[in-house]
Amino acid sequence: MPTYFESTGMLAFQIAKKSLLLITNNFYDVLRICAVLYLLNVIVNVLATYALTGIWAVEKVEFDDEEINSGLVALMVIGSILVSAIVTLWVAVTWHRYVLLEEAPNGWIPRWNKSANLSYFYQFLKLVLIFFVLGLMIAVIVATSVGNTGNLGFLFSAIIVVMSVAFGFTALKMSLIFPSAAVETNMGVVDSWSMSGPYNKTLLALTVASVGFGFLYETIAGLLDVNMFTSSIRFFLNAFFGFWGLSVLTTLYGIIVEGREMED
Repeated sequence: MPTYFESTGMLAFQIAKKSLLLITNNFYDVLRICAVLYLLNVIVNVLATYALTGIWAVEKVEFDDEEINSGLVALMVIGSILVSAIVTLWVAVTWHRYVLLEEAPNGWIPRWNKSANLSYFYQFLKLVLIFFVLGLMIAVIVATSVGNTGNLGFLFSAIIVVMSVAFGFTALKMSLIFPSAAVETNMGVVDSWSMSGPYNKTLLALTVASVGFGFLYETIAGLLDVNMFTSSIRFFLNAFFGFWGLSVLTTLYGIIVEGREMED
């Protein structure tokens, strides 16, 4: 008979696997949901990045303070960020509805669901506010701890890892509000937190695995030069892992809120 740790780890693995299969088994519909929108996002980012830096890159690169002071530069940066945000919102809501409501796309540009998208955006703003307040509190604690010890090496790195896991776990417990907003059942943050309670260890296992992989991925990516090829690879990987993250949230909502079985 498996131990509780083994069953918890197994459930986390099953959720991760099911989320991956949602993408691979429905890949044609995945393309219809995101291909055109992501292409639009890429075009905007490439043009904005080249105009500002002279570098052909799919993802935005860092700008100097002198460059960002220009009103035109600021407008272009804000515009590209806005396009990316709208595309992300559009794709997320469409994917949640596709999986949970079997609302298949009827073309290469998915339908814009105004009420669901506005609800999703509202829930996002709520979490931003919550984590802004939490972030300020944690920043004070971290600054005080580091200041008292004077050790900026191992202690700081350990705090970053612990805080990343804590933030990720907290966000995951609250994030059932997103698929809920997409299907317009309007779950609150408190409801998401309480309903996910019985799955805390599974959520923690998912968070630890995601944070560990995230640090490894960013370390490897940071060693690569910024050019059209490497930024294209990174964009596609980010898009894939972002879609997988949406699938994890959708799967969790189906299991925790709707009571679906893993086989459904």
